[in-house]
Amino acid sequence: MQEAGPSTVIRFGTFEVDPHAGEVRRNGFRVKLQEQPLQVLLALLKKPGEVVTREELHAKLWPADTFVDFDHGLNAAVKRLRDALGDSVENPRFIETLAKRGYRFLVPLNGHVAVPTPDIPNPPILSSEPGQWAKRHGPLIGGGLALFVIGSAIGYFLAAHFPTKTRPTERRLTVNAPDMPVYNARISPDGQYLAYSDRTGLFVRVIATGETHALALPNDFMAQPIGWFPDNSRLLVTRWSPPGQPDSIWSLSVFGGNPKQLMENGNARAISWDGAQIAFVRGDTLPQTLWVMSSDGSRAREILGQSGDYIGAVAWSPDNRKLAFVRYSFQPGSYEGRGSLGIFDFGTGTTKYVIYDPGLEESIAWTKDNRLIYSLHEPQPNNRDSNLWAVPLDPRSGAVHGAAQRLTEGPDRKLLISASGNGKTLSYLRVSSRSHVYVAAVGRNGQGETPPTRMNLDEGNNFPYTWTPSGDAVIFISDRDGVRHLYKQGLQQPTPDLLVGGDSPVMVARMSPDRSELLYILAPGNRTEGGLIRVMAMPVNGGSPREVLRAEGSDDVQCSGARANVCILYQPGSEEAMFSAFDPRTAAVRPRVVLKVPFGKANHSLSPDGMTMAVAPYHQGKFPAEVYLYSLLDNSRSTIKIEGWGAIQFIDWNADGKSFWISAVTSKNVQGLVRVDLNGNATPYYFEAQNQVGWAIPSFDDSHIAYWKGDSSSNAWLVRDF
Repeated sequence: MQEAGPSTVIRFGTFEVDPHAGEVRRNGFRVKLQEQPLQVLLALLKKPGEVVTREELHAKLWPADTFVDFDHGLNAAVKRLRDALGDSVENPRFIETLAKRGYRFLVPLNGHVAVPTPDIPNPPILSSEPGQWAKRHGPLIGGGLALFVIGSAIGYFLAAHFPTKTRPTERRLTVNAPDMPVYNARISPDGQYLAYSDRTGLFVRVIATGETHALALPNDFMAQPIGWFPDNSRLLVTRWSPPGQPDSIWSLSVFGGNPKQLMENGNARAISWDGAQIAFVRGDTLPQTLWVMSSDGSRAREILGQSGDYIGAVAWSPDNRKLAFVRYSFQPGSYEGRGSLGIFDFGTGTTKYVIYDPGLEESIAWTKDNRLIYSLHEPQPNNRDSNLWAVPLDPRSGAVHGAAQRLTEGPDRKLLISASGNGKTLSYLRVSSRSHVYVAAVGRNGQGETPPTRMNLDEGNNFPYTWTPSGDAVIFISDRDGVRHLYKQGLQQPTPDLLVGGDSPVMVARMSPDRSELLYILAPGNRTEGGLIRVMAMPVNGGSPREVLRAEGSDDVQCSGARANVCILYQPGSEEAMFSAFDPRTAAVRPRVVLKVPFGKANHSLSPDGMTMAVAPYHQGKFPAEVYLYSLLDNSRSTIKIEGWGAIQFIDWNADGKSFWISAVTSKNVQGLVRVDLNGNATPYYFEAQNQVGWAIPSFDDSHIAYWKGDSSSNAWLVRDF
């Protein structure tokens, strides 16, 4: 990437820097920064990943004839810059201090690190007079030819002794069909084998020949390969357990024999290069904690984890003394987790974060030559895709020590990275996922009257949220153009109509109690002050939207029928969720808290009469499943047990207020869409063995439902010579 020009906006994390205007913005809002701290920042951004010496900064900030206490002035400027960025010396996110040398900018720019390119001189202006150029430059031709011959010889020597690094080559390893996605894949330390799993079992593939062998496993033993032991003969695997039971960690031989359990409660993440230690995670729901144990399952100890943490991929350093991990921090009520890549040092017991990026995927690998491989989402409108990047690390400190290099190109997400021991080969999963909207006519008992029909929508992720009052069109959110926008499409309409566009993603949409307006939430974006969500209202028959209210940490709004005329704002928290009532007809009214439940995040739905909130805690694994009905009058609670079903994922009331739809799983881990009455009687409508079934939105006369179903394709790929 070329060095940013005077009109180029440079982006890192949530910040934007406009060098030409001399402005720094965070989430679209200007950050106050004095001239000297700004010049320091621009100097660092010009050489990301490289050391900018104190002498260079001295020359940039103060002319040679200026008398100033240089050390004190520079330290003060850097401190003001760190304050503006929310950075710190002890745990640097953006600016690393190198004692007595200078500073280094740690974060990739615009998803990757900028590499300055030399200035290219303008070409000579040729005269229109024939032979004029030869007359002027003829005496130089002989010398030029001599230099050309010498240069060619030097170039040949350099090419022979210092070959140019070729572009990494990608190769597909597995050819599973879309209905048979690869779940996980790991390359062996010697780079000769690939262990991978799908719903039919666990396999080992010889990479050179493609010869594939299935590993014999006990019945109902769903094993996911996590890593290879150094001897290339044993695998570290996580055994997936039925809903409501914790996963467990095992080792097994690729030559056969019974698996050996190492830990009964844990999800393995990585095995150290020497095979002596295993990193694993505990916690099916937030918060998750990162643990380490010996390879025989002994001496388990917790490393880190706090409220709101989700721990993604983990990778060991080549010397087995550090642990890199991807962490997503969910603040109370946050819509998305804040991604960061940290390195834990066992020698000092400290953690240093080297990458903060909202596009960070939960996939990393640490190669033997001290390069950290990670996956980043592409900029909009291709933000559904992600690609692999490599950045060199200092072997002693673990700090970023150079520019990042792109390893892959193209669409789809790149996940679950693993590296061979020679540092020349990577494996990863290439995953493509979609969510489709289906519509079906249903009877009063929840049975289908017609087969579900998929709406004619473009590829992407599409989610229904409500119906038009007449029931002839579905209102849904789609990210087809890179940002979650709001659309409407009739049941016989070939293409949808855009209702809400713009830069701020739409999070949810509901019909107002009197069905005259469409309420929707805009996520915090460049035009939202203070990081607050905005509840907006738009006339159903067309017109300009208006802002109803702003709130912190909400991701849902639901409304009753016309008689109750109330809407409820949902605000999840770390330990409890809060529901607040407001009248959508009154702008900027402060919502009134009407219910608090002892679950940080919960599936929920407001009854049409506005009197009851149905609540099912997230990731509730117990059988039978339980739905709690809370009265909004006195907060009393009753419980509905649903026999044969567990792990409720979504819940939505029918318009009659006498039943609701849930998406849940059976004891055999088969997902289904179920209609449940207030006595707990369940009528299954649809089963899905492989893909995710989302929520069902009933029309206002309960004659139809719109629901979504997700599917994905996934295969293992290889990167060589990266």
